[in-house]
Amino acid sequence: MRKHTLLVALLAIISSVFWAQNVLDCIPVVMDVNNQINQVVVGGNDGSAFIAWQDYRNGTNYNIYAHRANGVIYAWLDKRNEPAAGVHDIYTLGKVAPEEYTFSITSHGENDLLGPDLNAEIYFNGSPFAIPVYTGYVFGAPGNLPFLSGVYSVVKAGWTGWLPPSVTIVADHNDTQDFLAHVDTLPVELSSFSAVLTAQNFVKLTWVSQSETNLLGYRVYRGLNAEFTEALLLTPSLIGATNTSTQHIYNYTDNQVETENTYSYWLESVDYNSNTLFGPVTVHVLGNQVPELPEVTVIGDAYPNPFKTQTSFTLSVKAGETASVKIYNILGQVIRTYIRSEGSHTLSWDGRDFNNNACGSGIYFYRVQSPTMSQTKRMVIVK
Repeated sequence: MRKHTLLVALLAIISSVFWAQNVLDCIPVVMDVNNQINQVVVGGNDGSAFIAWQDYRNGTNYNIYAHRANGVIYAWLDKRNEPAAGVHDIYTLGKVAPEEYTFSITSHGENDLLGPDLNAEIYFNGSPFAIPVYTGYVFGAPGNLPFLSGVYSVVKAGWTGWLPPSVTIVADHNDTQDFLAHVDTLPVELSSFSAVLTAQNFVKLTWVSQSETNLLGYRVYRGLNAEFTEALLLTPSLIGATNTSTQHIYNYTDNQVETENTYSYWLESVDYNSNTLFGPVTVHVLGNQVPELPEVTVIGDAYPNPFKTQTSFTLSVKAGETASVKIYNILGQVIRTYIRSEGSHTLSWDGRDFNNNACGSGIYFYRVQSPTMSQTKRMVIVK
């Protein structure tokens, strides 16, 4: 049998129709060892081409095969002027250049829809772009990446629960999408946990939470050494949590201690999914002696420094004094404040400001102020 080839020319769409003069410029739609005859090319309403023919490839009877293609101009040899031998016309079928559509992607916190864009990274079909692309971007805009059909999603460290998780978009119209998320917060943000000896030779525990979310409460443990596995639970009933986004100070007094002993204390926060342990903090019960208080007010070096998410520093407040510790950004603005009374304390900073917003990389200063002391030190956040 003869081998028939249906030829279709794929021509560039510029400003006018081009004609395929050379058969070598054409692209075969189908090539088979059996007969393909009676080919027909029809233009669709959307500018596409529909090509149909009789095909004898199965060797027993003719079947009808079809091929559809979009967005191109087709040219083919046509014998409709026969029976004049050797007379062939060239016909074309085409469409205007496709419209360029755009897709704009933004991202915001679920409680800050009118706030600044979160600058989340955009993923396409589950993977990041070779050169990262961030929200606030318009695909298909002049000079930007093209708008392609597919699945779009976004990611950003510290933010979860994106709504929608992803969107599947067909690039046949202009579109926009705003992804919303909430901060991936811990159940509790604890800024300090300390133990001091009272005048009655009891041990007073104090801890300060900056915010609590879905927290059930706290447990307190005491041990005669630094091994938590040997510690005694002091609070079989949970100390209830306030579950607020503002600072709250908790106190617990242990009056079951004996003189001339050193005790270690742990604090356990309990939420619906897990428990977190803080400590130990250590205190020595001195008998009938008056508890020793610092002779001067002084603040220690932050550790670790530089840090990424949290750092701690010690604070000694002279007997009879109250001290404030303020954290400043490079512009001299106060972004966090702590107030402590006489005694020895350990303060922790989670790198967030008064509004629980994460602070960016850079230099920060912390200053202790009391009636007898003003001291400033430096720490660095590195993201």
